[in-house]
Amino acid sequence: MGQGSARPPIPGVLQSAEVVAKHVRTCGRPGYHRGVSVLRERMSKFRDEVVAVVPHWEAIRTDPDALRHWLFGARRAQIACAVGIVLGLTLIPALRDELLDALLPSSRKGGFLGIGTRRHAHPMLGPARAAVTALYWGAVVGVTGLRAWLDLPRSMGKGAPVPEEDPAPIGAATARTLLSVPDGVDAPEIEVGMVVGDRYRVQRELGRGAMGEVYLGTDERLGREVALKALPPSIGHDATLVERFHEEARALAQFNNAHIVQVFDLMEAQGRLWMAMEVVHGGTLDALLQRHDGGLPVDQAIEIGEQLAGAMAYAHARGIVHRDFKPDNVLMTDEGTVKVADFGIAKRARSSKLTQAGAILGTPAYMSPEQATGMVATEASDIYSLGATLFEMLTGEPPFDADDVMQLILKHVSEPPVPPSIHAPAIPAELDALVLQMLAKEAHERPASMEEVASRLGALRPSSAT
Repeated sequence: MGQGSARPPIPGVLQSAEVVAKHVRTCGRPGYHRGVSVLRERMSKFRDEVVAVVPHWEAIRTDPDALRHWLFGARRAQIACAVGIVLGLTLIPALRDELLDALLPSSRKGGFLGIGTRRHAHPMLGPARAAVTALYWGAVVGVTGLRAWLDLPRSMGKGAPVPEEDPAPIGAATARTLLSVPDGVDAPEIEVGMVVGDRYRVQRELGRGAMGEVYLGTDERLGREVALKALPPSIGHDATLVERFHEEARALAQFNNAHIVQVFDLMEAQGRLWMAMEVVHGGTLDALLQRHDGGLPVDQAIEIGEQLAGAMAYAHARGIVHRDFKPDNVLMTDEGTVKVADFGIAKRARSSKLTQAGAILGTPAYMSPEQATGMVATEASDIYSLGATLFEMLTGEPPFDADDVMQLILKHVSEPPVPPSIHAPAIPAELDALVLQMLAKEAHERPASMEEVASRLGALRPSSAT
């Protein structure tokens, strides 16, 4: 064929190429940076979606009801699967055959004088058709699975709190060996005036928490007031929670520090586990913050922060990580001394016996990024939580706020905090920098230890400035 018979270019291709080249020449580096910015934004959004899945994954693995709820609630995944099936049965086969016929044309073999001409399919047409079909259905399965995975937080209920741990159920025989309560007999109700362990008389209820009920009591042998913490009977036969209760008692029993609540006794009575502790009458740090709109005076916040950092440094030196440090777990005496309490989910720094992979432990408003993504909490996690507490002491509000739990967790993971001085300009620059460093997303970027935090806070006290 001559040069004039060459196939013309595909219509519009050259024109489109010229437009693209002109756009590149016009936009130059601004266009490049705009494209990179869009790509980073999309990747950040995808990362946030992936992170949002982590808190729910443990519940899916261990709870069949949660699994069914997920599969029936993943609407976008169901739509993607339905569209993929419809296209795979109608449009895709026709497009596949047209494409392969063009790429792998059949050959013709004719007989004598053109009689008996036969059409022979390309030898690779069958394998290619099978490969394309398998590739398509694999893509449908992959997209559906990915969409279902990313739909997990939405299908499980937006903002629904995730249980800290969901231990596997244990048999009734095993459960009854944890506490000496006969089968079919419920633990008696706690009443004012009842005596626990032939020693402690219950006076009144002080409060309730996830790991027990707390009562004001009297040690009739020594004639002193105590706080009596009782494991609720509803979870008293759960092996993991009973072990966690014992872990808290063991953690506190080894402490002798003026800023950590002291444990006096651990016993079993009335079908429950009880812990006798030091009683603190001054209320919690959380209650103090609620009475001071806009935060505490800077000097008072520094003094409290130094005491708390010293207490946690003492615990860390003995291998204990609190994992749920927050204002509500800080008690205050009438003289203003602070005491760290509620080591109910504390763990030994080198032991993961009570921590499951992917389990989330802590309170979202003060939770470190590594805890929010189900990683193991370390001393650096307590530093982050103390930083969030110090932020609230200085400004009157925690570093992040959101309409639901999942949004709050995502902010801890990916959103940088604003400097506390934005809310309270009187905050010194050194204190501003310390709080921001304590709230760093990466654990290695935070202060090296609680001792360092206590030292830097101590240097900011007015009495240390002279």
